[in-house]
Amino acid sequence: MATTKSFDERLDKVRYNEPSLATAQFSRDEVVAYIEAKAQEKTDFGYPYRDVLKLFPRDWWLPSIEAILKARWNADGARCFVDALFQAEPSYFADAPHELLDWNVGFARTMRMLQARPDVAREGLRRMFETRDGSDRWRAAAHLALLDASEEPSLGRALAAVTVPDSSDDAAKRSMSIAQWGLREYGYELRGDTLHRAWPRAAFHLAFPPGYLGGRPKEALEFPPGEALPSTFAFGGAIEGRNAEGGRVRLEHILTLDPVPPGLGVSASRLVLAASLWILEDERTESFYRHHPDGTIETESDEVRPHPAFQSTQVRLVRSPATKRFQSWGEGTDENLYRLGGYPVFVQSPSYPNCIGCGLRMSHLLSLDSGLPLEEPRHGTTEHAWGSGGVANGFWCDDCRISAWSWDCT
Repeated sequence: MATTKSFDERLDKVRYNEPSLATAQFSRDEVVAYIEAKAQEKTDFGYPYRDVLKLFPRDWWLPSIEAILKARWNADGARCFVDALFQAEPSYFADAPHELLDWNVGFARTMRMLQARPDVAREGLRRMFETRDGSDRWRAAAHLALLDASEEPSLGRALAAVTVPDSSDDAAKRSMSIAQWGLREYGYELRGDTLHRAWPRAAFHLAFPPGYLGGRPKEALEFPPGEALPSTFAFGGAIEGRNAEGGRVRLEHILTLDPVPPGLGVSASRLVLAASLWILEDERTESFYRHHPDGTIETESDEVRPHPAFQSTQVRLVRSPATKRFQSWGEGTDENLYRLGGYPVFVQSPSYPNCIGCGLRMSHLLSLDSGLPLEEPRHGTTEHAWGSGGVANGFWCDDCRISAWSWDCT
């Protein structure tokens, strides 16, 4: 079909006046061609995708959408049809999670659809885990663990069963590698026979004062009433730290948790997070900081140069609603990606640093989107961007009292 305009015009007449006659006014081949054309267009937020799906039988359009998503994961129009199907039938993907995972419609979108009917989704993921093999099996396992923390112990035992460290069996080694890689992608790794998670279940969003972020949509994200913690927390500004040689340096203050909310994997009652934004100018460069008992923060770098700090303010911490516990960069225009705890926000492939003290993988603690205002201009702008507009992540090792920072962008 060269154009969708004539189809749209005919469709408008039917859906407004005679929806019951849609199948008589259009042929299946017409609908298939139209769906294939529309699914590969850019997102049109004003388009009634849901009406299209309601007017025609599922077997007229679902195979086309599935084929497009399997061939091209970033087909925005096809994803809109998936959203429309979810709105019309919330239980569809919960009962058939293998389709949702196979189609790769986006991490946050996938988790929201599974969370809509968690009991049904758990059963579907268990079936997928038991009947699939290779990476599909462990992708199902990871989503099952993400959906329900109580599944983690049994999945850890299942992973341990295929882990044969000294085996000379190439098939066993390959099975172990696939299993570990499949779970590591989602922040899990096996320690003994325990599935260790590199992010806390407790999750909060940072709520900035009105106007601090320039009035953009992400600032206006609504949260359920009564979910904000009673305290306010200091954000931005600069503090004094130490470099690797013990000399005094200026660090950019990020956030002071006083008190530290429970469930974040931080045993201290008070924690000051800071970093050198100058050191962090290079993408995916990990920057480590030791937090001493007297409150001193020591960077591992010898040299620290001046950099404007984020404008100082007070923020509130708001418990993340269920629909925002899992978020991804670039999946929506109303996403607040300033997050404390919870699942990290990576723009590219997940990357968790190993602690410079104990060597173990660190746990996610804080995500910061681009767009934070600076105290003074830098390179002609007063708004800080992580590269081309990415996200920074902060990590924590509680045993060693070491924090780490890195960021990535497109």
